[in-house]
Amino acid sequence: MELELIEHQLSVHEVRLYGRIDSMTTPALKQSFKAMTRNQQCNVILDLRDVTFLDSAGLGLLVSVLHAVRACGGSMCCLILPGSPVESIFAMVRFKDVFTIYNTPEEAFQHFHF
Repeated sequence: MELELIEHQLSVHEVRLYGRIDSMTTPALKQSFKAMTRNQQCNVILDLRDVTFLDSAGLGLLVSVLHAVRACGGSMCCLILPGSPVESIFAMVRFKDVFTIYNTPEEAFQHFHF
């Protein structure tokens, strides 16, 4: 698992995740997200296009991040490739009803009205 954080204008954090998001990797990810949302409004584009595996611990982490972002007055959307394993999992657990999902970075940035 690898995380890359890119800050953009208007307090938008583009977070690119690579590899597996599972019970072994979520503790480190949780700490990274906690630091990012601590005491400040932030908007997050969570790029899951290079995630190869997502288990229940990873799904729980995504919900926690969404709640933390909203609690500090921000907004969050996800980048997911059509036909990817992550898209299939999101459909199966109905996360498409919970998360705002885009297929391209350009669409995601429009979410924040750039």
